[in-house]
Amino acid sequence: MSRKVNSAKTPKTSSSSSSNRGVFSSFASRFPFSSSQSFDEVKSKELWEAAHQNQLEKLKSLLATCGPRLNVNWQDPEHERSPFLRACYFGHLDIVRELAKDPRTNVNLVQGQGATPFYLACQEGNLHIVRELLKDPRVDTLKPAEDSMTPFFAATLGGHSHVVEYILAACPVVDTLSKPVGAYSEVRDKTPEAIALMTGLQPLAALIRSYNENPAVVRSQLQRKFGLQGMTLNCKLQP
Repeated sequence: MSRKVNSAKTPKTSSSSSSNRGVFSSFASRFPFSSSQSFDEVKSKELWEAAHQNQLEKLKSLLATCGPRLNVNWQDPEHERSPFLRACYFGHLDIVRELAKDPRTNVNLVQGQGATPFYLACQEGNLHIVRELLKDPRVDTLKPAEDSMTPFFAATLGGHSHVVEYILAACPVVDTLSKPVGAYSEVRDKTPEAIALMTGLQPLAALIRSYNENPAVVRSQLQRKFGLQGMTLNCKLQP
């Protein structure tokens, strides 16, 4: 039932490689280097690969040594994801932190279908990434994808109750009533609560309903659950 933005999460592997589960068959074969490419272009692709493979030390080295012409926001031609988008999608926390420290990183760069890094983290249920991004005031936590699904809606559609709970706990006002008008027919014009009911997630639907009825009480309960009392986060999930 769940519809994801470019949702193929496990990269294909070649018949010649039996190691590195979930790794592309060959970065060089998928995104080949040519003699016409500059050193900076080659290094930008290597940075993308390091983020994809969760190779922290290699990524740190490239960021430190390749100079200002390194394109830290290079997007692959298949999914149009930058290194930061890729790391948020796959849940590579150390890579996310390292890239976020670099002022050249665009933490809100969208992929081909309009999904932000925060959206992808919510869609994939990567709570540890959601927690990290909510600490960064630069991160756009509200922007919907091109089909008008919000990050909160995507988390609900994916059945990621832990992400839904954390968002409700962390943010004083959350848009729990959005109805995506551009989405596919099964979810179009439905609220997150309706989506949870439709997908058989009654406890999640009940939580959203309770929040809609008494947000302060539910938020306080969830804050105690996550130890968020008194913390200030990047709470820009309101419309």
